[in-house]
Amino acid sequence: MGTLFCSNCGGSADEGAAFCMHCGQKIETRPAAKVSDSDRKEALRRIAEAVSSRKRTDRMVSSLWIIAPLVILTLVGLTAVALSVSTTLDILDDYNRYEGMPDLQEMFSGLETILTSLQVVYFGAFLMIAKLSYDLILRQQQHFERERSLRQAIMQLVDKTEGRFYYSLPSDAERSRMPLLWPMFIIIPPIVSSLWTYAMLYEFTEWSEHYATIVPLYIVSFLCYIVSLYMLHFLTKEMIGHHGRWCGFTMETKVELARMGYVAGHLRTPLALPDRSSLIYVVGTIFTGGLFAFYWFYVIIKDGNNHFENQRLFEDQLLKLLDKAPDGAP
Repeated sequence: MGTLFCSNCGGSADEGAAFCMHCGQKIETRPAAKVSDSDRKEALRRIAEAVSSRKRTDRMVSSLWIIAPLVILTLVGLTAVALSVSTTLDILDDYNRYEGMPDLQEMFSGLETILTSLQVVYFGAFLMIAKLSYDLILRQQQHFERERSLRQAIMQLVDKTEGRFYYSLPSDAERSRMPLLWPMFIIIPPIVSSLWTYAMLYEFTEWSEHYATIVPLYIVSFLCYIVSLYMLHFLTKEMIGHHGRWCGFTMETKVELARMGYVAGHLRTPLALPDRSSLIYVVGTIFTGGLFAFYWFYVIIKDGNNHFENQRLFEDQLLKLLDKAPDGAP
């Protein structure tokens, strides 16, 4: 008995079968597409070239990148709370009157060291978050570009057989982002906060000056906060949308390969990523004072890693399949 190929999923079926055993769709016969060995080898070379560059672009990110700053900021917050409820900070109210009193001056110097250390650690945690944001944006941009080359190589092979793709090239939703720009909005608030703390300790002589500067500080921090939430939004949605388009493209690739005579039904089609609601994540972040944003980062890391892992499996199987000529090739 001959072998037929499902036009829906690319799976193989025995001649005379009414339905595909892989996807359940009705088997439709259509003329086999022919591809020359030279076209196949050229497509294989270009596809292998695009796949090989994934070592540079598709970097797996560890969730420790978000756990570490979360632990650091938690410890800093608990220390700050402990200081605020103690009587130690009372010495900062009008410490100038303790001039000439060595014991109190020594106490103030020690407290000053503690506060400075907390500021440094606090700023370091935000630097880690900014570095993570930079890496996530950069790898997403690089992956989009690599996959575009991969799709073009596959499409050129299909074009030789007069095949057509609905999911051709990535849509306008995969916009080019500036990896260095967005992390700046994460580190601006702690920088402003550190400058304000320094001014409060060493420059302000009246509480009126304190209140006059804290309002602009909150405005700047709030605006940076909004921009950072938007950054998390597009990191989430663009990867989910990209993954969905890739899933559709792989299904069509299997069908077109089946037309060429390949047994493509076993190619692993990626599973869909969860459709996450940015609104829910924004509300959760606001009502938890920013703590939920750490989980949001974790989700972004996880979705990206899952996409890369699924695509890696498909690409490896595709290379093995194209390494041999299809059945009936000239």
